[in-house]
Amino acid sequence: MCLCMVYLFALFMLHATWSQRAPTWDACRCRWVAWQGWSTCSRLCYGRQVRERQVSVADSCGTFEHCDGGAGAYDYRDCNTRCTYGSYDSSYGGCRCPAGRYGTCCDNVITCGTPQTTSNGAVTVSNGNNYGSVATYTCTKGYNMTGTATMTCSTSSSYSTYGFWTGSTPRCLFAESCNSSPCQNGGACVNGLEMYTCVCSPGWSGVNCEADVQPPIMSGCEDNDTLHTADHELTHKWTVPAFTDPFGNNVVTTPNYVTNSYRFPWGDFFVQYVATKPNNGLQTECKFQLSIRPYPCDNLSVPEFGYVACNGWRQDFGQYCLIGCLANRTLPRDIDGSQWYACGAGGTWSSNPGTIQCEDEADPIGASSGILSSPGSCDDVSAIKEQYIAALKKSDFNTACLKHTDMCVPTNVNIRC
Repeated sequence: MCLCMVYLFALFMLHATWSQRAPTWDACRCRWVAWQGWSTCSRLCYGRQVRERQVSVADSCGTFEHCDGGAGAYDYRDCNTRCTYGSYDSSYGGCRCPAGRYGTCCDNVITCGTPQTTSNGAVTVSNGNNYGSVATYTCTKGYNMTGTATMTCSTSSSYSTYGFWTGSTPRCLFAESCNSSPCQNGGACVNGLEMYTCVCSPGWSGVNCEADVQPPIMSGCEDNDTLHTADHELTHKWTVPAFTDPFGNNVVTTPNYVTNSYRFPWGDFFVQYVATKPNNGLQTECKFQLSIRPYPCDNLSVPEFGYVACNGWRQDFGQYCLIGCLANRTLPRDIDGSQWYACGAGGTWSSNPGTIQCEDEADPIGASSGILSSPGSCDDVSAIKEQYIAALKKSDFNTACLKHTDMCVPTNVNIRC
């Protein structure tokens, strides 16, 4: 060090020494006593130490303040400036510990204790139950696990000193229930956890496929049919359906006709066979309809420039028609406009005018097409329908109205142009 620097340092030390003295230093014959030893460090990590000094002072003064110029009787310094784990944080004023550690020097390790055991299984732990340790569960042979197989030792926050195992302890449940062959009657067993499911064969149900749910099996059931006869009755014979049970149980069949042959009048009839298995009460039904009708009738030809009016109800039991012409037209001279054309059970018309053409009426005043009036077009037939009903009730075919009063109304009259 050069002489100038030494001189300056000496001046600084001299000034510092004098600045620590009170103005009464000399008068009180003050003298610094040597510093005492440093105290024990206040913390294992980043603590403080203190030491003390006194002054020698004349009895006439007697107090420390007569000598001290502000330096004080105590001196402080940092000690143990290190963290076992983590790092010093000045804003925190101590060691900032890493995850899983706590304490002044971060020497303490967070632990979670022994993880809970599970029945019919085992658990192994890595890194002794400390923070970050993983508990792994396995199940005994024949048992399957529900839940997560692992849990981890963790904490709720970075300031916590207590650990806990995250997640829930899994369970080991028996998974070989099918070993006891619980499914009956050919059912397939599917293992579950402490349970089983039976997939039953057709015709069986229940937890163990023990319930017979097979109804009788039917074959040979006839379809609905329409039969025609010119007579009022028809004898018909049908095939009796067959009912069986694939499991060999008894089947009881109840028909609504004693035999499979019957003389039916015109009308609609149902033939029914009900088969019942007494052991489970299940039934199978064969039901078909027989419609006995007269032979169907072909439609009458519509006159050109004219129309045909017929009953629009119960046509399968008979048709009763009148013919007429549109306005300013008249029927040919050889056609009687008051004649009824009827088709009965044999399917043939009592008479048939054939293909005709309504003729021009030379004198439209008073022109007539028969019993019914002559409308301007087929869009105006309401009057014709009323006239038709009135005429039918007075005719030889009035039974079509007497037997079906609810149907014998103008709205049910069928007009074809």
